[in-house]
Amino acid sequence: MVVQNLDEKFIDAEEKSNSKKVKIILEDIEEEIAYSNSTIVCYILKANPPLAVLEDFVRRIWKNKGVDKVGMIAYGMFIVRFNLAQERDAILQEGYIFFDKKPMVMKSWNHTTNFKKEDIHAIPIWIRLEEIDIK
Repeated sequence: MVVQNLDEKFIDAEEKSNSKKVKIILEDIEEEIAYSNSTIVCYILKANPPLAVLEDFVRRIWKNKGVDKVGMIAYGMFIVRFNLAQERDAILQEGYIFFDKKPMVMKSWNHTTNFKKEDIHAIPIWIRLEEIDIK
């Protein structure tokens, strides 16, 4: 078996397996982990909006909340990164967000997050009954 390396030289696979290996330690990736600590994972129940539509929506409703980047990680699953983890935490504490009358499920990102939509069996809702005389 022949493998091409970055130097445009071809080497034998056996020779490559005898080469030195690189070990990545936590200190090497701490900056990348910290960069992701201000991120939420979200999806819309019963909807899969295009990335551009969701990005416009997120930037409009959180225009003063320091949204840094919006991306798609899977069909219907999005990530929203904020400038600071405190901004992310404030968003998660604010309560429910609705997109086209459908709830947006949000959770903070971490390295153990399962990026699958969950089966949701109950959704808390708030209704306002105005001008009803309840005694």
